[in-house]
Amino acid sequence: MRSCIALLSFLPWSVMGQILEPDLLTELPAQLDETSGLLVLQNHVWTILDSGNPAALYEVAPIDGGVIRTVESARCQQCDGLRGITPPDDEWIYIGDFGNNAGCAHQPACLSHSAFGLGG
Repeated sequence: MRSCIALLSFLPWSVMGQILEPDLLTELPAQLDETSGLLVLQNHVWTILDSGNPAALYEVAPIDGGVIRTVESARCQQCDGLRGITPPDDEWIYIGDFGNNAGCAHQPACLSHSAFGLGG
């Protein structure tokens, strides 16, 4: 019984969490105000934008948040907005248009990172 009481007395301190404050690296420009996904690939930061923007990947400068380059896709015709971006496998980066807010659903689209020169 004593050991249970001793164990329970330490319980409040063992469940305390740590509050972390994120470090702000940079503000993003107004051009990227609809950022919908981020990917870090070989020390390059890429983002996609939500509805009303071109179906493209944007390389972002990690220091000042500026757009370094834009890679547009003929394969991905944006309707409601690009919603997700996944890490690449050996050949592809997968970008999904999963929304149907504007009444037009698309199958998820994929972009070849080698064809667009992403990374390296």
